[in-house]
Amino acid sequence: MKLAQLMPIRDRSINGYSLIEDVFGENFAVCDDMDERFTTAKNVRLLAQARVLLESVHLFDAPGLAHALSQLREQADRLLQADYDRTVWRERQYLGSAPDHPILPKGIE
Repeated sequence: MKLAQLMPIRDRSINGYSLIEDVFGENFAVCDDMDERFTTAKNVRLLAQARVLLESVHLFDAPGLAHALSQLREQADRLLQADYDRTVWRERQYLGSAPDHPILPKGIE
C-alpha cells in the first residue's frame, strides 16, 4: 500500500443508506488516527457512480439497482486497515517520528 496514492473521502447517506458502509463495506476505505477516511482513486470513481445510481432511482427495489451496485462492489479495490496501520508506522519510523516499540493492532508486528 502506498500512502501517496490514497485520497480522502467522506461518506454520503442517500435515503438512509451509507454509501461506504451499506454499498461497499468495511474494506472500501481505511481510517487514519484522526478518523478521516481514505481510499484509492478507483474507489472514489466507483463511489461517485454508486451515488449517481442511488440518486437517480426513487425506489431501492428497482430492477437492476441491486445488480448494478453489486458490480461496483466487485470492482472496488480492497483495503485493509491493518495494512494501512503497518504502512503508516513504517513511514513514521523511516521519518524518525515513530516510537521504537509501537502499539499496533494484534497481528501487525
